[in-house]
Amino acid sequence: MIDEGELPGPLADRPEIDETIADAWRAFGEAGRDRQSGMGLGPIPYTSVVRWLDENGVTDREDRETIRQLVFAADDEYRSVIADKEEKDRAKDKGGVG
Repeated sequence: MIDEGELPGPLADRPEIDETIADAWRAFGEAGRDRQSGMGLGPIPYTSVVRWLDENGVTDREDRETIRQLVFAADDEYRSVIADKEEKDRAKDKGGVG
């Protein structure tokens, strides 16, 4: 039995995540809702990331820049993965090899 206030093993042994990285992940998820889609998945707008930073009280210049860079790097990779998947799906639909 676990005593009150004591975390079970897997939770107690979890790694510490840097707060700036955790903020960047939250910003990516939340600001990503503002992206445009049409002919393809658009990038997360810069203004959406800045708004997220402002609304969440991130005032340190270095933290803001780090979060922006992480969000845009993650977004570039995410859009690349989605584009590759869509290309494979189109080739598969045309009878090509996917």
